[in-house]
Amino acid sequence: MEKWKFQGNQGLKSSAVSVRGVFNVLMQSISKEKEVVHLCRVDPTDNPLFSADPVAAHAVSTAAHSGNFNGYPPTFGLPQARRAIAEYLSRDLPNKLSAEDVYVTVGATQAIEIILPSVFATPGANILLPRPGFPQYETRAALCGLEVRHFDLLPNSSWEVDIDSLEALADDKTMAMVLISPSNPCGNVFTYQHLKRVAETARKLGIFVISDEVYAHIAFGSNPFVPMGVFSSIVPVITLGSISKRWILPGWRFGWIATCDPHGIFQKTGIAANIERNMEITSDPPTFMQAAIPEILERTNDEFYSKNLDITREAANALYERFKEIPSLICPHKPDGAMAVMVQINLSQIEGIADDVDFCVKLAKEESLLILPGVIVGLKNWLRVSFGLERSAIEEGLSRLKAFCLRHAKMSQQISNKWKLDFIYFSLAVFFTSKEVITGNVCSQAAIPEILERTNDEFYSKNLDITREAANALYERFKEIPSLICPHKPDGAMAVMVQINLSQIEGIADDVDFCVKLAKEESLLILPGVIVGLKNWLRVSFGLERSAIEEGLNRLKAFCLRHAKMSQQISA
Repeated sequence: MEKWKFQGNQGLKSSAVSVRGVFNVLMQSISKEKEVVHLCRVDPTDNPLFSADPVAAHAVSTAAHSGNFNGYPPTFGLPQARRAIAEYLSRDLPNKLSAEDVYVTVGATQAIEIILPSVFATPGANILLPRPGFPQYETRAALCGLEVRHFDLLPNSSWEVDIDSLEALADDKTMAMVLISPSNPCGNVFTYQHLKRVAETARKLGIFVISDEVYAHIAFGSNPFVPMGVFSSIVPVITLGSISKRWILPGWRFGWIATCDPHGIFQKTGIAANIERNMEITSDPPTFMQAAIPEILERTNDEFYSKNLDITREAANALYERFKEIPSLICPHKPDGAMAVMVQINLSQIEGIADDVDFCVKLAKEESLLILPGVIVGLKNWLRVSFGLERSAIEEGLSRLKAFCLRHAKMSQQISNKWKLDFIYFSLAVFFTSKEVITGNVCSQAAIPEILERTNDEFYSKNLDITREAANALYERFKEIPSLICPHKPDGAMAVMVQINLSQIEGIADDVDFCVKLAKEESLLILPGVIVGLKNWLRVSFGLERSAIEEGLNRLKAFCLRHAKMSQQISA
């Protein structure tokens, strides 16, 4: 066998977890019977209601046709593009930016690729990333040899940063933290007060903040968007942005890095110089694209932004309300920003699903519906669901998702409360069908005195004998039925409790599952014990004629034998 001195980078294989990679895997699993619905990726161009403002196409066309922008651009970007971005960002900042604070990049993804290796030269350095977050940070950090530590975002507190966990993670090798606002993947918008607290914590820890603001201004709830640069006098901030989401131009791959640092800390520590050195060995956005940026930023009007926010808000609200109808899925926070939301899977209510990846692969195969497994963004057994789609696509996607969840729900989850009540009522109706025990019609209150006074002892005695015989027969027959235990021979009333030994049975989740499958396979109705307070027991009526009891117990025995584990079948 030939030996070569080279091989693939195994580090890349282990670290390169991406939305694109998972998307491609899911696409290979889709059913060919239905048109694919994409609730996986966040691409606003998937929604035909979104369209770029004509200003953008005009600006690019003008720049390209001018013939003035066919050469290489300056390393850090065209001066007019850098100046326009600085002026645009400064509208929301107390400390104004200059063109020298801005570097243009090939989308925000390249901005991440430039920042991480530029600022972490210390051996053993670590970075604090949000969980859940955007996987590109973790992948790039791994390739740079950076240790990653995760601080939690709290789902039941509007996905705010767990400040205590943030502080506990940091040490003298911690360089920076990443914050994504508005949040992809959580769909929340941090408040001014919370962001200020994060800034104060970062200053206390001696680290700076990388603020991912790709979804800047896509805030449609009660919290307005607040750029992290507002707090740059407290802690130095590097802001990453792009035109992909707010301007509906993800394919144009244009972004920026902006240093918000009024105290010049990045200059003093050499971080600004490192960013510039790294910019010198990377590629640039097309020159004519850079030339178009001033017109795009200055001339896109508020009506364009407002219309897109209305579309996004409507989609988010529709998605959130529909999730209330889907069993086994929990959406803890109504999205008020960005274009995606996190949804928790209650695996205890689902059969045949191992985890979130298994859920999404089977969902793609059975329903041609693509949703991102939460583990990709840091939360196992959650889902990241995009709502950057038109309303009809969201409705269709969630209808398929509901059908999938119902199909895989455990039997106990498929039975609604109303169904359970009907089941009890029907069981009681069967309970009173024995002619020997109960006869006559329903009586009025006026008849009660005569009934109580004139019913003779012979009637009572005969019925007790019938009931005793039925109880004895039932008790003796239960000794023959595997996996069921009747711990007490009934000596009163007309029903008895029987325990199910689930360890001896295959394919039965609990007592409700047992009774539903028993009804389906044997047309035999028995009440699940959970209804009367004992899970994994049965309540069995013997208020029936002897032949009905015998027939019922024959069917019950056959059912238990059929579902017994192999060791029990051999023993039987």
